[in-house]
Amino acid sequence: MKKNGKSRVGKKKNSTKKQLMYVGIVIAIILIGAFIISLSIGKSNSNKNKTDIEKSSIQDKKIGSEKAKTSENKEDSKSNSTADGSVSNESENESKVTDSSNEIDKKKENSNSSSDNKNLAKVYTEEEKQGINNQFLEWSDGRAKIAGMAVSGNYFNHGASGIGDWYALSADGFIQVQQQDLEGKPGYSHFPIHSLGGVVFYYSNFGTTGNTNEVDNPENNPSTATGFSTVANSEKPIVKYLLGDNGVVYESPSNGAFSDCFYVADNTGNLTALYEPNTQKSFKVSDDKEAQEKLKEILEKYNN
Repeated sequence: MKKNGKSRVGKKKNSTKKQLMYVGIVIAIILIGAFIISLSIGKSNSNKNKTDIEKSSIQDKKIGSEKAKTSENKEDSKSNSTADGSVSNESENESKVTDSSNEIDKKKENSNSSSDNKNLAKVYTEEEKQGINNQFLEWSDGRAKIAGMAVSGNYFNHGASGIGDWYALSADGFIQVQQQDLEGKPGYSHFPIHSLGGVVFYYSNFGTTGNTNEVDNPENNPSTATGFSTVANSEKPIVKYLLGDNGVVYESPSNGAFSDCFYVADNTGNLTALYEPNTQKSFKVSDDKEAQEKLKEILEKYNN
C-alpha cells in the first residue's frame, strides 16, 4: 500500500513537472513569436520610415525641381518680358523715327508740290494782262459810281531807274510788279506772285465819278511826279487795288503818288538795299469780297 501511495505521488510530481515544462515551452514559444513579430514590425516600420524618408526626399527633390523650374520660368518670363519690352520700345522708337521721317518726307513733298505749282502757274502775256485789267476796270466803274468815287487804271508808273525789278510787299509774299529788263534782277522766277494790273479809287477834285483817265490828261497832270495830287482830294481816301496772278486782290491806302506802295530792287537784285528798314508799306488781302469774286471770274476765262 505504501508503494502505491508513493507511486501515485511520484506520478503526480512527474505530471506537474511535465505540465510546467509544457507551460515553459509554450511561454518560450510565445516569447520567441513575440520577439519575431516585434522584429518584423520593427523592420517593417524601419522600411516604412525609410520609404517615407525616400518619398519625402523624392518629393522634396520634385518640389525643389519645380521651384527651380518655376524660378527659371519666372526669370525666362522676366527676361522675355524685358526683351519684349525692349523690342516694343525699339519698335516704338522705330515707329516714331518712321513717322518723323514720313512727316519730313510729306513736308518735302508738299514743299516740292508747292514749288512745282508755282513753277507750273500760268505765265500771262502782256496782252492777257492788259485784257484782265481792262475787264476789272470796267467792273470797277460801277462800284466807283455807287460810292461817288473816280477810278483809274493808272495804278503804277515811275521815272528812270536801273535794271532792278519793281515789286510790292504783301501778306502772301513779294509781288513782282514790273521786270524792267530781260536781264532784270532778281527776275520773274524769284517772286511767288506777279501783278496782272491794278486800279486806283479816289475822290476827284473835278467831281468825276466812275472810270476816268483824267490823271493822264497833261493839263491835269504835267509830270509823272505829281501823280494823283492834282486830280484827287488828298483829304479823302485814295486806295490802290493790286491784282495778283494767284487770283487774289490786294489793297493799300495811298498818298497819290504813282509809285507809292511799290519798291525797286538794286542792280544786283537786292530787294531792300535801297530802303530803310520798316519803311515799306505792305498790301493786305482786300476785304472787298465782290472784287475777289470778280477777279476769279475773269481769270477762269484765261485759265480754261
